[in-house]
Amino acid sequence: LCILPVTFEQNLIAIRNEGQANLTWITSEELDFSHFVVERATADHREFTPIGEVMGSGNGSYEFNDPQAGRDIVWYRLRVVDMDGSHSYSHISAIYPDASDLPLEVSTFPNPAQDQVNFLIKNRENTEVQVFNLQGQEVYRSNAEGTLQIEVSNWTSGTYIWKVRANQEVKTGKILVH
Repeated sequence: LCILPVTFEQNLIAIRNEGQANLTWITSEELDFSHFVVERATADHREFTPIGEVMGSGNGSYEFNDPQAGRDIVWYRLRVVDMDGSHSYSHISAIYPDASDLPLEVSTFPNPAQDQVNFLIKNRENTEVQVFNLQGQEVYRSNAEGTLQIEVSNWTSGTYIWKVRANQEVKTGKILVH
């Protein structure tokens, strides 16, 4: 049984802020304690690696900023180091990507379509969907979130080009109508 040399009043909290992570924690008691080693793990590198140290200050509030947090999921923990060099670990705190950090994803089905075509739009809200015939004429326009179902049974058979726009991001593709 390992007893932590510190008592946490507030466990480690990690908050994403524009590609950085702001880490905070509060201790209420520190006994024979030297320092914290802040460790990070990512989806690419699943092992925790040290990214910095924070010296003990008695009882109090601590902060650490990770400018390399990136936009993917990241896990953090504290290695709590005693004066004699022994150590234990805090609980793990994670930051997750915001939907706006993820790429716009669009899938259409069925393709080819006869009666209707479905659009599945991921990671964005307030998107605009446009469909054009091969002459460049717009045959459909709508704002959508999540899923959109378009009736195509009265469209002329052929290939159509679709465009989904979310802010400055645009995805395009083709649908075939029979």
